[in-house]
Amino acid sequence: MDSFKMDKVNFHYKKSDFAIQNFSFQLNKGEIVGLVGENGAGKSTLLNLIAGLEKNKSGDLFVDGKKITINDRKNKISYLPTNFELYEYLSLYENLFFVCSIRHLNLTIEYLQKLLKDIGLWERRNDSVYSLSTGLKQKFYFLIVTMHQPEFLIIDEPFTGLDPKQILIFQDKIRDFAKGGGCVLFSSHILDFVANLCEKIILIKDGLNIEEIQGEAAAEVQNYLENYFRHI
Repeated sequence: MDSFKMDKVNFHYKKSDFAIQNFSFQLNKGEIVGLVGENGAGKSTLLNLIAGLEKNKSGDLFVDGKKITINDRKNKISYLPTNFELYEYLSLYENLFFVCSIRHLNLTIEYLQKLLKDIGLWERRNDSVYSLSTGLKQKFYFLIVTMHQPEFLIIDEPFTGLDPKQILIFQDKIRDFAKGGGCVLFSSHILDFVANLCEKIILIKDGLNIEEIQGEAAAEVQNYLENYFRHI
């Protein structure tokens, strides 16, 4: 099975004691994997390493059994960070065409129109991104990072600022992406979302992979996570 693998990766910031230490894990196609830890545990740093925004000091990252390349990060891996930004005063249409241009994506107008219709934003296509609510922005950002059909989707805190209905919609988007053969790795502080969505959960503390647990029994996993965080 095609996969992403992180093998004994180490990283540290200059003038800081924090470090990602000997971190290893694997993601397989079709999986939804949750990354859970306290604030400052290293979740965002780990996602930045996968996306190539930070460079590991040692260890390796692999895609489909080969060392990761720039093209892998461009074509196979897509990242939706918490501080994702577009040109707020351009329309949705204009932002789509701009991203296609700078990323050299050969996507047809008909395909882009279908994507906007599929996520319910067709009627807002000529509106500025600035005019969208937080939930609609998150839907549009999801479209932007998945429109080229990546194999691995990395999301940092996907449910921040969303209302209950928007959360349900975004959960469905994540499930649909995985059902289509993609793999999702997301970080979150919301334990019940992690337990309900994920087949596998990675616990991170002080830059270390403390434990990996399987999430088949969501209620049991949630109880496990709650007990874990009460006692660390």
